[in-house]
Amino acid sequence: MPPLILKLKDVFHYSPDYDPLTALSPHPLHKNHDSPLPFKTSFTCAEFRSFWDRERSAFQWVYCSEKNSRPFYLHSDSLDSPLPNVVRAPGVYAEGPGPRRTYDWTLRHACRHWEEEQQITLKRNSVGRGCKAYIRMRKLVGRDQIDVEYHWKHNHSTTAKATSLFPLGANELTWVKRMIQEGHGWKEIKKKLRPNDDQLQMVNVHTHRVCCKLFLT
Repeated sequence: MPPLILKLKDVFHYSPDYDPLTALSPHPLHKNHDSPLPFKTSFTCAEFRSFWDRERSAFQWVYCSEKNSRPFYLHSDSLDSPLPNVVRAPGVYAEGPGPRRTYDWTLRHACRHWEEEQQITLKRNSVGRGCKAYIRMRKLVGRDQIDVEYHWKHNHSTTAKATSLFPLGANELTWVKRMIQEGHGWKEIKKKLRPNDDQLQMVNVHTHRVCCKLFLT
């Protein structure tokens, strides 16, 4: 079976298919507090897509602009756009003179709270916490392999109570926008956030955060 060709939506800092009523837990590496910082590993493209979809739904991230990622990350026409892929003719340096490229593309996302804490006039805490959590992902040229460098430890609480004190993140805002585009009114959106008995047994922290914020609006 040929390797999976990843698209922009597979590496975006938020999930375009985010559902606040679907419980997703972080990758198992979070269960081991002795994991090194940063944690380094490699995935196949399919493994990485599954891994990152869980992580970006469990935590909030922002894109860190870097020169080699701006062209495809900021200027693609669609989230379905395929990611860059270096094609080499045998024995030819397809990308020009000099050393051959090691990676098709690289990306870096940081925790939403990466900025330093600031004094604000609003009656809430600053989003910035100086958090050092980040993930750097690199796709190796010509191989079904993505190298990951992941500083997974946050310096702040990620509980529902803590995250509910801040404005909605990209996942929640994207979900609300999608509901509006599908023609749902505000009352319908709030109704969708009322889980049934089965969903209450597996509701995750993001659902709690969205419900709190929208019902208090």
